[in-house]
Amino acid sequence: MRDSRGVDASDLDESVLDSLREIMDETFPVLVQTYLAEAPRLIGAMASALADEDPDRLRQAAHSLKSASANIGASRLAEAAGRLEARGRAGDLSGVRDGLELTKSLFERVRSHLAPFAMP
Repeated sequence: MRDSRGVDASDLDESVLDSLREIMDETFPVLVQTYLAEAPRLIGAMASALADEDPDRLRQAAHSLKSASANIGASRLAEAAGRLEARGRAGDLSGVRDGLELTKSLFERVRSHLAPFAMP
């Protein structure tokens, strides 16, 4: 089920966000802002790696996005990045373009949910 911003309940694990907010308190917005700045850079690095046909760079960027997304509770995005990481590790770039588009789409949905929590 999607909310008014188009975010599916499965896009973000609210319990992870709640735990992070509780643990990090006033620094939670910094975490969110950092994630929202870093994720597009990593997605861009994956696109660049695909354009350059560089599976190792794809693997590295996808691994970083997978880890960061899992840590913030964006499990579907982490899974999509994990599939791209596996393709890069295998040296197989087939299907990566579609996987990258899915990753971008999932990130945009996650961004719309997290943006209100970022520092002003």
